[in-house]
Amino acid sequence: ETILNWSFQGLNECIQKTAPQLRRLYIPRTYDNAQYDWDLSKLISLSDLELAKKADSGLEAVRMISSAPNLVKLSLTSVAIEPPTGEPISVPTLRELRLQYTRIKCKVMFPGLRILSIDKSTLLTSASQPLILPSLALLELVELKADECPHIHARSLQKLEMCSFTRSVRILERLFELTILPGHLRTRSIRLHSAYVDSEALADVLDQMPGLVEIHLGNKFPVDKPFFEELAGYSLHSSSISDPREPICTSLETIKLDTSWIPRLATKLAMIKWLRKAVDARAKGPFPLKEALLKEEYNEPWVSLL
Repeated sequence: ETILNWSFQGLNECIQKTAPQLRRLYIPRTYDNAQYDWDLSKLISLSDLELAKKADSGLEAVRMISSAPNLVKLSLTSVAIEPPTGEPISVPTLRELRLQYTRIKCKVMFPGLRILSIDKSTLLTSASQPLILPSLALLELVELKADECPHIHARSLQKLEMCSFTRSVRILERLFELTILPGHLRTRSIRLHSAYVDSEALADVLDQMPGLVEIHLGNKFPVDKPFFEELAGYSLHSSSISDPREPICTSLETIKLDTSWIPRLATKLAMIKWLRKAVDARAKGPFPLKEALLKEEYNEPWVSLL
């Protein structure tokens, strides 16, 4: 608390002199009007940096972030980084980047980045400057609009998580158009939660994701009968199945459905019913699932349907 009462520049000098082994640095809204002109090159143990609430951070922020020699995690909230010279941000050691209400309009070079979380009204580069992340394993997109969809090249992606997108599935479709269809992004697993979507549109987009082996639906994510029929490759009826056809996602191995927070009981029971029938129906065809898991309540364990 004593340190927070210093001037911004005084705080910088104090840290440099008294905390050379500092591992985490958080600069809060207290210093909203200060210049991010710190040189972090002497803080060789600094691995976690968080900046919040700076309306306009240009070249100073770029140089400050890039000066940290061993930065592993970077979190930016309400930060705008738009250097007039277009100077890039380069952090070879960075493994995790979390952005919220943030604009970054310059080239970024994070070759070792493994986790990227983009949350709420965040713009990351422009469509003409794709973000190339050769090591990215997890991409999280939270409460983004279609025009905020990042243009990312990540061919090593293992998991894509999307939360709170629109009923039209437009953000997922936009991601597909920008990165998946051209082959710039590949993912083996997708988790979708807290959204209301058109089931047929969702099935169509998922079916065009090559190599998809796991789908996880949950947390206020209701889907209806048409989705499960596309998953099954059959028309599903209460007592029978009919009209066999090729199911979506023929490479799929695992389906996980969490109905813990589905608001309407009738919707929840219907989803469980159609999932069970879809899993059974798919087992009768050439593309059976290896794993099907259901979680009905948040405090209950996952139950296998196979």
